[in-house]
Amino acid sequence: MSELSSRIAAAINAIPIVDTHEHLFSEEERSRAAVDFSYLFPHYASSDLLSAGMPASLFEAVRIRTRAVLLERSARMRRPRPFPTPPRTDMSLEERWDAVEPYWEYVRHTGYAKCLLTAVRDLFGVPDINRDTYRQLSESIAASNRPGWYQRVLKDKARIAISIQDDGRAKVDKYFFAPVVRLDHFATARTREELSVLEADSGVAIHSLDDLLRAMQVVLQDYLADGAVGIKIGLAYQRNLRFEKVAKGDAGAVASSRPSTRAAPAGAAGPRSQ
Repeated sequence: MSELSSRIAAAINAIPIVDTHEHLFSEEERSRAAVDFSYLFPHYASSDLLSAGMPASLFEAVRIRTRAVLLERSARMRRPRPFPTPPRTDMSLEERWDAVEPYWEYVRHTGYAKCLLTAVRDLFGVPDINRDTYRQLSESIAASNRPGWYQRVLKDKARIAISIQDDGRAKVDKYFFAPVVRLDHFATARTREELSVLEADSGVAIHSLDDLLRAMQVVLQDYLADGAVGIKIGLAYQRNLRFEKVAKGDAGAVASSRPSTRAAPAGAAGPRSQ
C-alpha cells in the first residue's frame, strides 16, 4: 500500500459511524452466552446451518447457553418462536463441534459465515473456524467474557458512535445503544387472549378501536420516556406491507364486530408489566 493509500485508509478508519441495525445482547446477556464457539450462532449464520440440513433440535442442543437468552428475547418482543426442544442439554464441547462441523463446511463460504471468519480473526486472533481451532476459539471467547468487551469492540475498534438496537426494550445501555421499539402486536391482535396481553401492558381495557389506539399510545409514551428513538415495523415476516387506506369509522366497525373486542372478564386489564 502506498503512503497516500495508507493515509486515506487511516482517515477513513478514524471516522465514527452509526450502526443502524443491531440485535446485540446486553453485556449481562453476553456474559451468560459467550462461553465457547457456539456463541457465534445466535442469528443469521444459524439459518445457514439449518438450510444446509442441520436438524433444528440438534442445533438447539449445540447452542444451549445462547438458547436461554434467545428465548427471553423472543418473549420480550412478543414473538414466540418455535425453538425446538433440544434432545440433550449436556453435550461436551467436542460433541457440539462434531455436530456442527459437517454443516459448517457447507456454509463457510456464505456471506454470514465470512463475517464470522473475519470476526474471529480480528477479535480473537484465530485464523479459521475448523476442527483444529474450535478449542482455541472457545477459550478466546470465554476469556473475552468480561466487563469492557463492548467498549473495546464497538467503541475502540469499530469506531461505532452509537448502534440502533432492536431487541424489544427501550431500557438499554445508552452509551452504546439507541433503542427502537416495536408495536406490531397492536396491529396483529386477533384473539381476546392477545388483547388481554395488550391490556396488561398498557393498563387500558380494550373493547373498541379507540381503546386499542389509546392502549398503544400509553405503551408508546412509556417507551419514549425510557429513551426510545424510533419504531421498527417487522410485519413483513407475517404479512405483506400493503396497508389499505381505510376510514377510521369503517375500521372501528369491523373491530367492534369481532369476538376479540367483546367485553373481557372483570380484572383482565392490569398495570403494565416490564
